[in-house]
Amino acid sequence: MNSSSSSESTIEQTPFDAVASAPSPTLNSTDEPNGLELEGVEPEGVEASNLAQRQAELEAREAAAAQLEQRRAAARAQAIQRVKAGRATKVLLGLVVFFVLVLGGIQYKREMLRQWRNVSIPMPVDRIARVPERWDPPTLAKRLASTGKIRDSGTFLEIARALGMKDVAPGGYELPPKAGPDDLVRLFMAGPTMEKVTFPEGFTCRRIAQRLRARHFKFAPDLLKLAYPRPDAPSPLEGRWFPDTYLLSRNAPAQKLSDRLGARFSEVVGQLPSSLPKVKGKALTQTELITLASIVERETSAPAERPIIAGVLLNRLNQKMRLECDATVQYARELAQANGLLAQGHKEKLSYRDIDAVKKSPYNTYERKGLPPGPICNPGRAALEAAARPRASKYLFYVMSPALGRHRFSVAYAQFLKDKALYKQERATLKPNAR
Repeated sequence: MNSSSSSESTIEQTPFDAVASAPSPTLNSTDEPNGLELEGVEPEGVEASNLAQRQAELEAREAAAAQLEQRRAAARAQAIQRVKAGRATKVLLGLVVFFVLVLGGIQYKREMLRQWRNVSIPMPVDRIARVPERWDPPTLAKRLASTGKIRDSGTFLEIARALGMKDVAPGGYELPPKAGPDDLVRLFMAGPTMEKVTFPEGFTCRRIAQRLRARHFKFAPDLLKLAYPRPDAPSPLEGRWFPDTYLLSRNAPAQKLSDRLGARFSEVVGQLPSSLPKVKGKALTQTELITLASIVERETSAPAERPIIAGVLLNRLNQKMRLECDATVQYARELAQANGLLAQGHKEKLSYRDIDAVKKSPYNTYERKGLPPGPICNPGRAALEAAARPRASKYLFYVMSPALGRHRFSVAYAQFLKDKALYKQERATLKPNAR
């Protein structure tokens, strides 16, 4: 048994020892194992080499991935930068375009404003602009546009702002025949050029001119010369300047002022009846009608009496009686004073001596029959209508009653004398009413 055991031991160890003692062949990583590898068993060096190779490949992959990620990050960064740069460029371009448009618009607006501010347009027929109260520029522009005096309120307001217009003073403004926005702005900034003036009924042309002179109308003296060109002849304009309230230019020439008052007179007279009263079968001329109306105007201030007095005067004319009106004598005295012939013209109460002082005047109806050679004042509408439509009656006389505040009318001369006596009594006890 021992020999067999020894024999088996020898048999088992000989191959192992041979293999173990045999020199190991040197293998390169690229060499084939030449069949030396046993199935399922790798040599320790090969395994280490493979691990190193795998590690290197893994590191290479990781490096490549990192490099790729870096490239991708750089590409993203570049793309973002390009987007940002594009946006900035668009914004910058948009701003440039915006400012170009704005500047272009401003320049265009300035150019249009420069052109429009001096473009004149014809003013309407009524070239008077009335500002009833203090207006701001927008209110004025709206009013001017609505009345056809400007084309565009926006242009007017731009010029108003450029010239520093504030509020517009109330009053009347006379506009030129043609004007542009610039002209109008400057005109309104300069203040009113017109003034409201009232001339009461019964004012003579002389008193109208004097009132205008007191209001500092530039050509008032010329207006007086226009009304009374010759001291020895009736005024060509007396009775033909209609008494009313006017808005007049302080710089208007005398002829223009006269035309304005005369146009209003023609307007009123044109509304009177075409059939006028008759004296001895002959209709009154327009001048005779105005003359009659002027006497009525100065003889009474009571509206109800005007048609009656007009009828009384016509009755006396038809009977060839002298009118014997105090009002005509007063006018004669006023003319004599203006011509340096009398120290005092109008008197509160006339005496026979006062009447005799203007005995040669054609306006002295105590001395001359018929109507005077022309009107003695500028009558109002009521007096003109009374002369055109007198009240029919048989009255031939009238006397003022201070107690009644009106006239007493009579047919008979005897009654007239009684009324005169009553007048003296009432005047002695009562303060006379001014006519």
